Amino acid sequence: MRNKFLARKKIITFLILTFLLSTNRVFSDEYRCFYGLNNSKSFELVRRRNNFLWVTNSLREFPLEILWENKEETVLGGSFIVGDIDYYKVYYLDKTSLKVNTGNINSPKDFESQQKNINSLYECISLN
Repeated sequence: MRNKFLARKKIITFLILTFLLSTNRVFSDEYRCFYGLNNSKSFELVRRRNNFLWVTNSLREFPLEILWENKEETVLGGSFIVGDIDYYKVYYLDKTSLKVNTGNINSPKDFESQQKNINSLYECISLN
């Protein structure tokens, strides 16, 4: 009877450890993406459980929601206000090629101050 109890305890411990180790790996996505002249500037996209943080060069952190995700791609988005302009920022990350496309969508009331679209993809590296 005692042997059965110890065997069950070992199995349960093993299952719990396996689950915890696998979830930490799932929740550990971290990417550094480069832009600017000669890729001189960068930002990070860091998973925090069910969301990401956009971390700037100056180490400011902004939350991003996961809008859609599969094994190869993740789409992130967040609402921001800069000055008096409301906008929604979107990141489309290809985890296979390690490239990200990003854009800002302004509120219709701020359409005249809409930034031009980005004409190139950012290169990223995985920090995992």
